[in-house]
Amino acid sequence: MLQRPGGNDIVIVIDGRTNAEYLRFRAFTDIPKGGGVFVATSDINRDGFADVIVASGVGIKPRAEVYSGLLLTRAAASGLFIG
Repeated sequence: MLQRPGGNDIVIVIDGRTNAEYLRFRAFTDIPKGGGVFVATSDINRDGFADVIVASGVGIKPRAEVYSGLLLTRAAASGLFIG
């Protein structure tokens, strides 16, 4: 996953084995666009799936959210769009 400050707030999850786009979602739907986001991964809840940690970018009120890797995996498999 990669995102940069000053860009948009779309998070793109890339499959590490195939380099194919796995899932795409908007991180913060209730704040103005334009500040970008910072993205990291870790198994926060210890369920065996990498969770997605997203923090607001430059010029945006500080905020962070954690998305369950298990739920994102299920959403990707079912074709659902998150965000």
